Amino acid sequence: MILLYYLYTLDDTWFTDEKLLKVEKSVDYIISHFMAMYNPDLVEVGIEGDWTENTNWHADNANVNVNMYYVLRLLAQVERLKGKSESARYHDLIAERIKDAFNKELSEGGFWDSKRGVYVHGNDGRGGRVYGDKYFETTANIFAILYGIAESDKVQSILRYMDMFPDIESPWPVKTNYPGRTDARRTRYLYDVTNGDVWFFLGAHTAVIRLKNGYREKGTKMYKVIRDYEEKEGTIHNNIYGDGSVNADWSPELGNYGGLFTPYVEGVLGLRPTEFGLIISPTPLEGMAYLKTLNPLFYAGKNFYLSVEWKGENLSEVYIDEELANNIIRDKNSILLSPSSFRNGSEIKMVFKGGG
Repeated sequence: MILLYYLYTLDDTWFTDEKLLKVEKSVDYIISHFMAMYNPDLVEVGIEGDWTENTNWHADNANVNVNMYYVLRLLAQVERLKGKSESARYHDLIAERIKDAFNKELSEGGFWDSKRGVYVHGNDGRGGRVYGDKYFETTANIFAILYGIAESDKVQSILRYMDMFPDIESPWPVKTNYPGRTDARRTRYLYDVTNGDVWFFLGAHTAVIRLKNGYREKGTKMYKVIRDYEEKEGTIHNNIYGDGSVNADWSPELGNYGGLFTPYVEGVLGLRPTEFGLIISPTPLEGMAYLKTLNPLFYAGKNFYLSVEWKGENLSEVYIDEELANNIIRDKNSILLSPSSFRNGSEIKMVFKGGG
């Protein structure tokens, strides 16, 4: 979060070199202490495991590694902006090692199950003890797509698998795993939170993946389920079981409220900060032809307003303060907004025309 904050704000006053050093020390501690037991290019599960409660493992963990990969990529970008090119090269190298190992077959110590065409949950480094070969682990697969660890062929394979098993995403945005399982170690909670239950934060990111990969109707419905649930319940419960009952023992977590805005920010607006600028890659919800932000968006210490017209699928025109922005970096569906390309309070307009 702190790395994303800096990439969005470029706030050197708050994000000091001392804060960066603390992040680097934490990341480097994991690299030096938790990559030796199984596959030497992957991070092992650790004592408490991952957020889906797999705490009794002796293996590398796909959820842990996909998030570690993302952190390393963000950290390297921040380091380059801070003038620490050597540290950035090192962390990029570790990220590439994780990506390469992550995508290897099970027998090679990776997480890719070529028989099913999806990533598994855990591996002991040689394919001898594998977790997740009997169920679909949503977190590992969705975030592998979201964070770019999965190449395009694997992305399509995962989506095809999810299409073949619609119960993964029904009736809620998405289940943590499918089919359910009952092997969580934390028995003191008196129930298993791994048995195919629902976390809206995960569902929101699945909606983003669906929207960004051509499943506009499905992504829209997933987003609507989250919005309608909060409107009906007045909250977003921590986790919801398959039958619609909730875990009343835990109070709602702040992170789950990300389910309300993640599909909008990352999916519809398509905002992603990078070391080079802010990527804006809008995608309409089903039936949406026009969008205009009534409140400002923020980047690099300035605010701006965004409007989008969809008359087709390809980005045709970009305007900044009503002037045609021919010099802005762009492709067929996105722009790269640099800190110097707009003023505080600018109005940015994107017009899509033509076929896909």
